Amino acid sequence: MICFGTHLPCELPKSVAMNSCAGEAETEQEEQSEDAGMPGDLPGHTPKETQRSFTDVGFVPVFAVALVLFGGCLSIALGRGSFQRLVALPNRQGILCGTEGQGPYLFFCRTLQGDDVDLSRPTCLKECPADDKVDVRGCEAMGASLQSYPSSPLAGMLCMPSPAHMVQDVRVLFSSNAYFKTLFDLLELSFDWEQPMLAAIVASCLSHVYLLCLSESAEAVLYFGLVFLVVAPMMTGLLFVYMSVSPDVVAPRSFAEMISTGSTHADWAVGWSFLVLALLATCLAAVRARSIDAALPSLEEAADCFRELPCMGLEPWISSAVKVALLIPGFFGFLMLNVSGEMVEPVDFSQSSAIYRSDVRIVLSLVYYVVIYVWVLELQHALSQFATMFATQLWFFRRSRGDAPATPARSACDMLLGYRVGLFYHFGSLLFGSLLCTFLRFPQLLASIVVQAVEERKNPVSQFLQRSCQRCVRQAERLQTTVTSLGYCDIAMNSSAYCAGSENAMSIVEENGTGLLADRVAGTISLIGVGLVSLGTALISWLLCSSLSRYNSVTSEHYVADKRAVMLCSAFVGALLSLPFMHLYDSICDAIIYCKALEARRSNSFLRVGCWNFFGP
Repeated sequence: MICFGTHLPCELPKSVAMNSCAGEAETEQEEQSEDAGMPGDLPGHTPKETQRSFTDVGFVPVFAVALVLFGGCLSIALGRGSFQRLVALPNRQGILCGTEGQGPYLFFCRTLQGDDVDLSRPTCLKECPADDKVDVRGCEAMGASLQSYPSSPLAGMLCMPSPAHMVQDVRVLFSSNAYFKTLFDLLELSFDWEQPMLAAIVASCLSHVYLLCLSESAEAVLYFGLVFLVVAPMMTGLLFVYMSVSPDVVAPRSFAEMISTGSTHADWAVGWSFLVLALLATCLAAVRARSIDAALPSLEEAADCFRELPCMGLEPWISSAVKVALLIPGFFGFLMLNVSGEMVEPVDFSQSSAIYRSDVRIVLSLVYYVVIYVWVLELQHALSQFATMFATQLWFFRRSRGDAPATPARSACDMLLGYRVGLFYHFGSLLFGSLLCTFLRFPQLLASIVVQAVEERKNPVSQFLQRSCQRCVRQAERLQTTVTSLGYCDIAMNSSAYCAGSENAMSIVEENGTGLLADRVAGTISLIGVGLVSLGTALISWLLCSSLSRYNSVTSEHYVADKRAVMLCSAFVGALLSLPFMHLYDSICDAIIYCKALEARRSNSFLRVGCWNFFGP
């Protein structure tokens, strides 16, 4: 040691020197603990070493009460409605066909003139008449014609007339009566379940292939996706505009006829809508292209994580299965609640009014049902994100220490540990985060757009926002900080509450300038993936319907008459089932971005504390 005020060494007693060293060590630990306010700030710390506590536990009883009230909504649906209302039509007296001794088929009586069908006088028959020689006593009792007409059963519940002019009268119901149209669409879907099932299988396979391509070459997929994001809507728009100015190209049984709206004015409007969308996509691609070089290392590490952890490939399949298991009963519960009102008597299908009259209680129950149902779906998504981020953080810090790659069994244990920690310790935080996402998902997306626009200094929109709406910008920044999936990364690392974890995670990522850029590019990759899978599923469904005799032969019971409807349905199924796969990659990217920013903070903390002690007295 050097004595103060001199250049000569001081000799102190050994005990004093030891006490001095102990005091310096304690001071060093205090300074390091003050600088590292969170467990995750300590060098070498991983989520497995975190001393956990229960977080946001107040939301657990709130969720329990919400589920009890949700059960009350279901009891209303079961008590005042019935599943039979979803698979049968009522006659004029309000009795469902197939119940109370009625026949299963709804038959519309002839008018007294005998030329047309009378949609205001439906009756139930045990079988559909094949000619006009059958006397329909139920029609005579209602003051209609006794004579029948040739018909055939449709969807197991309706006698569809064979004469062309009568068919047209009945088909009016499919566009004018919402209850009639919805019921038949659902029944047609249930009778011909092969198309949705094929679309689901194709979409899942395409999504997995997309993730595998990302794991092999993230840069190539990203550039290809940006080109696709611009070219696809542009070519579609040009095609629709060309069909509107040259109607002759819309030949019968052609692809152009299938996608055309049937009106040149409508084709013109659709075409220009796609061209505007292509312009917006071009602006987005130009902005994201400038961030690719900075974001690419994080994206490649996320691809490495997906490739080295085999269990990650199973997670979206499990998540999709759980979502389907939640969607199907939840959807039927919503429909049963929707038809649980009192039936309007007499039943008149010639009117566009509802068949079942809803009261205020049913309307409020429907709104509450949808909110809680979305909350449950968001909760399932939040738990999946948490487990994925937990396993990704363990993979990242093992790799940074140079440990051996995780075996399939070890990676599966990491995922299961993430699920256990999330359900046992942080269930309240997951409930809180999913509840915020239920109400603030779309405002958060708008806030993200506003914040990104403000960050573009040369953008005239950012200049306008900074001058005229500074308070709105501050609220948007606050919302983006509060409602973010990065909060689950901090909860996994530090066992923090949701709001505190979100704010801490955003502060860590913002310290690393490339973190937010990588997060936005990862979101663009997910958007591209959803578009590619949706388009690919629709095109494969169209090819199957056009090439296989099972679907293009008129004599087949699985004949697809409306290929455009099948394409739209397949595109929707593809987009829906691709979301768990895209969310997986997005969650891995978020965890990688958080871990890299956290390592940078740890390094800076070491430079401020460790190096000062090294060069100090």
